[in-house]
Amino acid sequence: MMKARLYSSVDFAECPLTKHPLYSYIQTFLRNDLSNLVENCSNADCYALEVGQKLLLVVDATYEDSQTYPTSLRAQYLDYAQEELFLTNIKGKKILTKVFQIIKIFVPKTIDEAVYVGNYLLSTNLFQEFSLEELQEIETLLKQRFPTKTIVYRSQNQLLNQQLMTHLATLNYQPFISRQVFIAHQAQTIKQKKSFNNDRRLAAKTTLDVRTDFDVKAYSERIVELYSQLYITKYSQINPQYTPTFIESMASAENTCFTGIFEDEKLVGVTMSWELDGMLTVPILGYDLSYPKKVGIYRLLTYYTLLRVDETKVFHMSSGVGSFKLSRGAVYLPEYIYFKSSASSRKKYSLWLLQKLNKLLVYISKKHVF
Repeated sequence: MMKARLYSSVDFAECPLTKHPLYSYIQTFLRNDLSNLVENCSNADCYALEVGQKLLLVVDATYEDSQTYPTSLRAQYLDYAQEELFLTNIKGKKILTKVFQIIKIFVPKTIDEAVYVGNYLLSTNLFQEFSLEELQEIETLLKQRFPTKTIVYRSQNQLLNQQLMTHLATLNYQPFISRQVFIAHQAQTIKQKKSFNNDRRLAAKTTLDVRTDFDVKAYSERIVELYSQLYITKYSQINPQYTPTFIESMASAENTCFTGIFEDEKLVGVTMSWELDGMLTVPILGYDLSYPKKVGIYRLLTYYTLLRVDETKVFHMSSGVGSFKLSRGAVYLPEYIYFKSSASSRKKYSLWLLQKLNKLLVYISKKHVF
């Protein structure tokens, strides 16, 4: 039986998987203080986990106020969910908001005592395939190292993670709906969509310049500014607040690729794609909100990412602006976290409360696309 091993910043140099596509990405998190990479994340420590020939990032989190939701169950389910509700036109959302506020009173801060497997401090995590035996090894190791922590796997959906979800259920992990996500995986369907072809015509006539070979480090502060305009100022303060240090580190990470849209030498739109085993997602996306919508910067950024979808590559488009993504060939799926709690009765009671909330979220998800 293979043995799982956990590395800290002290001994990561002993890891033999230096050719793994995530090695350089994980190395960034072990070499830096986490808050130097993600400004609103000071409640966690990072480790590298090796099992078989696989390598992944493990995040050990505790409660701290005003943290980003990838390292806080309270933030994701009791703060972020409220903000999402506010942006919808659901009937009775004022009552639902009160429900969230009441549940928050009874859910203790200890629910954030969790260890996240394959958490890359992104809104969307991509997962390698794991055998049941490998998952058992991971759990055994983490229970020994973090005996009081809830073990959490984020970002699970039936299209990309069916086998992993089945294995986690076999090991008695509990599912909890987290959000709606959209995945583009059929190139022919995408190319037949009217919206996609309109985007293609926009790309052909735009006077803006699209580049993948620009100096990312020279534009790191501008990239943070554009991302923050959209995801922090417009949407939510509990989205990850990435720093220029993070962007500069990602410029040399093996599994990332930056695309910039320029007006002359002014960067007006940007994406950073993050790729693993034939799947890609875009955790960094931003554009200058002062430009008129008709310029189509967001459409162009999405178009050039959709062009990469083929028989070997899937685009996980994350959540939000559902009608826009569906009109470009994506399919909708509910996304889940899977968790297994420690023996603490108080923590189990908290998770029981969240399970009650889960039933409400499942109902809303079936009725509305956001």
